[in-house]
Amino acid sequence: MRASCDASDSSRNDFRAQKPGPIMALFEGRSWVTTACLIVALAFTISSSLHSLSSYSTFYGNRRRLVRTAAVEQHHELNEYEGELASLETDSATLVDLMTPQEIEQNLELNRVLIEGMDDTEIEGVTALPPTIDQGLEERGEDAQGGTSSFVAQQTLNTSQESIPTKTANNIQTDYESLISNSNSLPTYDLPALLSQINLFTNTFAILIYDPPTDAFYALYSKKHYWASSVEKLIRSLYSVTYLIRNIFGDRLNNQELAIAISAGDYPAVKITDCVRLRSRTAPPTETRRIKTFASNGCSLQNAAPILHFGSTFRHQVFQNMISMPMPEPHHLKCFEEWASHRQVCAQRKRIARIGENGLFGEGVKFDWTAADWDGLIPQVVWRGTDFVYLQTLYPELGRPSLDSHIAPHLDRLSTINLKQQALEALKKSKAGLVPRWKAVLHTAQAELDVQQNIEKMGRNEHEKRRMKEKILPWANIKFSHYVSEKGIKAPTKGSKEYKMWERMDFPAVGESLSMEDLAKYRYHIDLGGGGGTTWSGTIQKLALPGVLFHHVTPTKDYIHDYMKPWKHYIPVAPDLRDLKEKFDWAESHPNQARKIARQATKLVRYLSSSKGMEETFHKDFVEPMRAVLDAYVPVSKTEYRGNTWRKVIMEIQGQGNMLPILKCTGKSVNSCERMVGKGGFYDPAQIRRLENDGAGGSGV
Repeated sequence: MRASCDASDSSRNDFRAQKPGPIMALFEGRSWVTTACLIVALAFTISSSLHSLSSYSTFYGNRRRLVRTAAVEQHHELNEYEGELASLETDSATLVDLMTPQEIEQNLELNRVLIEGMDDTEIEGVTALPPTIDQGLEERGEDAQGGTSSFVAQQTLNTSQESIPTKTANNIQTDYESLISNSNSLPTYDLPALLSQINLFTNTFAILIYDPPTDAFYALYSKKHYWASSVEKLIRSLYSVTYLIRNIFGDRLNNQELAIAISAGDYPAVKITDCVRLRSRTAPPTETRRIKTFASNGCSLQNAAPILHFGSTFRHQVFQNMISMPMPEPHHLKCFEEWASHRQVCAQRKRIARIGENGLFGEGVKFDWTAADWDGLIPQVVWRGTDFVYLQTLYPELGRPSLDSHIAPHLDRLSTINLKQQALEALKKSKAGLVPRWKAVLHTAQAELDVQQNIEKMGRNEHEKRRMKEKILPWANIKFSHYVSEKGIKAPTKGSKEYKMWERMDFPAVGESLSMEDLAKYRYHIDLGGGGGTTWSGTIQKLALPGVLFHHVTPTKDYIHDYMKPWKHYIPVAPDLRDLKEKFDWAESHPNQARKIARQATKLVRYLSSSKGMEETFHKDFVEPMRAVLDAYVPVSKTEYRGNTWRKVIMEIQGQGNMLPILKCTGKSVNSCERMVGKGGFYDPAQIRRLENDGAGGSGV
């Protein structure tokens, strides 16, 4: 033991005698306090270096994974497309007419838009600016009080005339909406043809049948379809439809059944990958060869049973037999219901019609559309709404950013660049994968940073910078006032733990809620599409406001959009908002023309919300389509199944127990329906057995 200690002492003496290394030299001859400080500094430097190396590794690791994932997805998409072509029973000449995988690859940015039917030319049409005519307005003497000029007289729509613009007809002359708008009859259909439409859908589709013996309506839902949350919108639609049919077409309810196909929801829950994608890659079906190609994949809908869809539909008639109907929402279908009952304009529309009148801007204050009034509006594009998905089954690759995956790996808290700018730069790298509402938030973040940087450059002291901040506003003010929690509850973003980090970074994902009165003080609005690509109440509300609407043109549309004309009632912006800043700059540099567009939009909405306008739209958008569908139906007694009941026909075609009733309605009041399933749908085995056992003898089939 002693020898061991002596050896140790000896080695220590030898160590002291050696020349110190570079690390030890730092501490030689220094006090213990100085040495401790140096050790702490050295440890911090090593930690920072390791952190930077880790961030670098994470960034490039994520980048490699993203590249590999994109390559795999692209490979799968091309294989899927080649599989579609291989399944077509057609000649090689027809295959040449279809888009090739190479063409799709070259057009990746707009591939999804093409799938829904909007091609490059149409996108250019949306993003293009109108002729510069403001100077002509001023030269022709438009006065400060908003007097008319020769430009106003040249407008296609004379806004002083109390009539609704003609609904825009689709380019395809054979689609059912065009037949109805031109007062032509629809092709006849029977119950088997109606049942064949079940295969086009995945959910939220029902067969509505009027049964004379029981004098009741039954809504039947297929067990082939899953029970989605959007079925509640279908049920709301059926409540209104059964009441309106009884109210308007009571004389049709005789000793023969009626059968109608009803779908509802944000947009049709059709099987996208087969029919929609193939349909968009072919020309209009007026060309017989392309009809053959379309039909060979089982997607031809010539002379098919009509489908009434209550909600947003495809902007292009992917399915020619689909008819756009009012959305099951208080401003639309419920308003039609109230009009049919009492010939009264609903409270929601009345409030819209009052926008701009006395009281909205304060007691005794009215917006008179003068140049001074227009200049008094806040010059920002404003939006408040919910952080929500966007056309999820059409655009599965679009999503909302995650702080953990999109932001955190790119933040450097030691950087001189503030966290807000770092977050923006990080999100720009994945901008193509964001839903439009988040793309709009990025516009706001960039606008705020631009203003902040300009103020820092121009302001001579802090007092002057504060004054400039009050006067110089970012051009975009687009923020989320609400979000949907994990429990499916709509909640404010401000103060929520889910959005706390966004607030800490001063990132404009969080905004205060704004009332209609607050929104009316802004010069520019935008109706950013949500789950169905549109906003059911927002568009009509914002058209009525004094400011001009930047209308978000997406692959879907609502029935009300058919009355709106670009550059007369709104300024169109592209689906991905690529042209939003350009359109804002145009409107700011052409105030007279922007003011005219806004004024025409307000007059249009006031008319649509008047008694005359309600009567006209009620007939055009509900009565006429429903009458055309009812007239086209051929009862079972007049088909090859004569002698059978409608229940037996359904059982023979679909099999017993495969079509189950979800509603039974008399239609004699607005709340005449008895729900035969709970909100959980068909997921209760006992309930399934009860409905199946009901069989042909009762309401089930």
